[in-house]
Amino acid sequence: MVPPDVVDARSRGHDGQAIAIQRFPADTSISAMTYAEFWLVYLCAHRRPGTRLLHYVGTSAGVVLLIAAIITVQWWFAAAAVLVGYGLAWTGHVAIEGNRPATFGHPLWSLVSDLRMLALWASGRLTPHLVRAASDAPPAAV
Repeated sequence: MVPPDVVDARSRGHDGQAIAIQRFPADTSISAMTYAEFWLVYLCAHRRPGTRLLHYVGTSAGVVLLIAAIITVQWWFAAAAVLVGYGLAWTGHVAIEGNRPATFGHPLWSLVSDLRMLALWASGRLTPHLVRAASDAPPAAV
């Protein structure tokens, strides 16, 4: 059983391979991190495949809706992009992961990381990042 003041980062990789466990103190401040450190914490906050799946669908739908907004000049598509993208991602955090989305601490880094995670997953290169996140705690999280 993981104590309530610890974030358990047990996960499975893209290929289903078990990944080691890394635990970050829940009070780790992301505002004082570099992006490289944030990326590791971000991945640990997305340790469950179902959470990542909701992010992939939400991010993909959001990108498509933003493109539709630009092409059609129908700006309600842009509003829908935000609602769909964040709605699915936050559902994963609340219903599956049981944690708080990183969007609140670093909105820009969170968006960049959503896109990065989607691109790495789509290209089959996400697993090494998940393995590293599970084994390398940022200095602030020791």
